[in-house]
Amino acid sequence: MLHKNSSHHLQRFQQQRTETRKGLRCTRFRSHERAKRHIVKITDASVPPSPLLAYGAVASGLALFGTTFFIIPQFKELFRESLTWSEIYEYLVSDGRVKPLTPEAAYAKANKKGAVLVDVRLEQKYSAGHAAGSLSVPLYRPIQGWDLPSTIRRIGFSFFGIYPATELNPDFIDVAQETLQKGKEIILVCEMGGTLENKVGTSTGFQSRSLKAAYFLLQAGFSKVSYCQGGIAQWGREGLPLEAYE
Repeated sequence: MLHKNSSHHLQRFQQQRTETRKGLRCTRFRSHERAKRHIVKITDASVPPSPLLAYGAVASGLALFGTTFFIIPQFKELFRESLTWSEIYEYLVSDGRVKPLTPEAAYAKANKKGAVLVDVRLEQKYSAGHAAGSLSVPLYRPIQGWDLPSTIRRIGFSFFGIYPATELNPDFIDVAQETLQKGKEIILVCEMGGTLENKVGTSTGFQSRSLKAAYFLLQAGFSKVSYCQGGIAQWGREGLPLEAYE
């Protein structure tokens, strides 16, 4: 009786093992199928974008190209200032009074000889960080109007990544005369400083807001005007003191 039961249990065990193996094979088969489906999904995810998206990208590029090289040039007069850099350069060179100063020399003159540091950058940039003790007399300001010419200028500047779009500050001379003394040396500070010296490939130096501001100040009767070489960028690199308004 014990032998029959043992034989019966053995048959049941073998049957369960066979069913288990079948189950494992089925499980493995199903896992393999899921893996195949997963691979298919990953492959599908790498399919290139639809032609509609591609055409849309091409159309956007063409619109940008057309606006930059065909539409905006039709309004080029709106982007010109009344006085060109070439005219300013020729005047400054022939006049000969405007001299460059290294940031260290500018700092020394401002602290020991009573020279005045004048930051001609946008007011918001001045607030973010400026040479310690400098005064803000911005040569440019963000465009104020919303008429058609002003709007076109904003669009044009944005296409070239220039923000904010700016225009000459009509109050520059008035603010300068109210803020500065004509008998003191004025040292102008802008982003990069610019230069009146010609290098390979240049015939009119390298324009800057400091040099443009120097021209307008000379025209307004300020006789002692110089500018900081390398601008506020070089000032910071040399570790000279900076201030900021929160």
